[in-house]
Amino acid sequence: MSESQFQTFKLSDVINNLVDDKGKLIKAPGIPIKGFKEPQDGTQRKMLIPSVIPNYVFRGSELGLIARFFLKKSRYGLWVSGPTGSGKTSVIEQFCARLNWPVVSCTGSGRFEFSQLVGSNRLTAGKNGEAPTMKFELGPLAQAMLNGYVFIFNEADLADPSELTALNEVLEGKDLYIAENGGMIIKPHPMFRLVCTGNSAGSGDDTGAYAGISQQNMALMDRFYFLEVGYMSEETEEQAFALAFPTIPKEWREKMVRFAVQIRSSFERGDLNSLSIPMSTRTLYKWADNYLWLLHSTGTPEEKLYVSFQQALGARYNSTDRQVVCQLARAIFGEAWPAIEH
Repeated sequence: MSESQFQTFKLSDVINNLVDDKGKLIKAPGIPIKGFKEPQDGTQRKMLIPSVIPNYVFRGSELGLIARFFLKKSRYGLWVSGPTGSGKTSVIEQFCARLNWPVVSCTGSGRFEFSQLVGSNRLTAGKNGEAPTMKFELGPLAQAMLNGYVFIFNEADLADPSELTALNEVLEGKDLYIAENGGMIIKPHPMFRLVCTGNSAGSGDDTGAYAGISQQNMALMDRFYFLEVGYMSEETEEQAFALAFPTIPKEWREKMVRFAVQIRSSFERGDLNSLSIPMSTRTLYKWADNYLWLLHSTGTPEEKLYVSFQQALGARYNSTDRQVVCQLARAIFGEAWPAIEH
């Protein structure tokens, strides 16, 4: 990759909708940061750049570390932890989108093997009737290292620690040796960055809410910076929600956010009377999408909110939880919120 493909941006020019902990809009610092020039349509690099969400809200508490991580190549990766649907992946993707930085990703599981990230031999169809041949195809990590892309490994804490430890040398900045491809050696591109996301920070899950999470190897975790992405404060979420769904009346938007916050608070208490499932930011937005679909149908606003909530989250609760949810909803939306069906 030649230097002609890169571009220097100012954070203040590309990061809009930045808020502080109180939900107040603030200006991003004018730090120069290297990214990519916008590529031509149809190229692989173009297709790998995340789409910009125009009204996406960045939080000042997160932007500082993210900017420092991308500003300059380091020997460390970035581990982003937080509860489900809090925006762990999206904050990285939206930052990259504004710098035209291509992203390749993979999702961990209990069956994950490191070789999936490196690549494998695959049967490739021949041309003009020729017989198919075996060809080695680079995996997402190898592609990112070779081309200077960002590699995001989502749900990394679901992977077997013995497999994930193979990232140690990559995080040390060493070459990637691929014996299966004739001893190919990939030297890490200066623009290559490695990001892992997970519901834990590598120490396992002591809440019991996230099945399958493994405690990761201490030597591996010592090679990361850590960023915790929690749910937004009520003020910040109202700001973000208003930008994302301006057609929903302000009164209902504020009540929907308050309801989400109350559900999370109940979940986070962790006692016998707590709800078993929180309402993530992702679910809140799913609820809003459902509500907009029902907006012009018959029924009161509360009935539409109830139906769309059931479709987004409510149907997942057991009978005991539904009673608690109904009490919370009626305290916010009033007695017009439909009663629990028995």
